[in-house]
Amino acid sequence: MKVILDTNFLIDCAKFNIDYEDQLKQHHLFTLGAVIGELEKLIKQKKAKHAKLALQILRQKQIKIIKTDEDKQVQVDVDSILASNQFTEGYAIATADKDLKKKLKNKKIFVIRQKKYIKEIK
Repeated sequence: MKVILDTNFLIDCAKFNIDYEDQLKQHHLFTLGAVIGELEKLIKQKKAKHAKLALQILRQKQIKIIKTDEDKQVQVDVDSILASNQFTEGYAIATADKDLKKKLKNKKIFVIRQKKYIKEIK
């Protein structure tokens, strides 16, 4: 299965020292170019201290990046990209965002449980 990693999922994995690549090794992992942009923006604003670590881990693991037209925009809403079927058809989503989980009605979702492991909930 192909799984797209969301921004807050990556940050939480960095914060809780979760190796998502190991736990999701039977899946093909991807992220969006907009997620990279969101992490870089958080690093510049110094709003998420784990964003820098999350980005370093993402680059180290060489996760494939899906480019979208929205990558170039300054104000990108990653959640709306993930919720649309335009780019995410055939993909599961790994997220920690409660609002995004509600928007993802017909998709498989992976979440972090007990700050230790990743579980599929849909």
